[in-house]
Amino acid sequence: MQESIQLVIESLPYLLKGAVFTLQLSIGGMFFGLLLGFVLALMRMSPLWPVRWLARFY
Repeated sequence: MQESIQLVIESLPYLLKGAVFTLQLSIGGMFFGLLLGFVLALMRMSPLWPVRWLARFY
């Protein structure tokens, strides 16, 4: 049991780095997804039919 606790303590910095990286990746993905969705929504409202068609196609 003591060995397991020691292993967790030794691994903690790597686990925390992984958690921070996961959060950064998630926040970055949400940001770019929101940005892409906003641009596509604006494209759907465009008066130019090729732009609307591209947004709808995507």
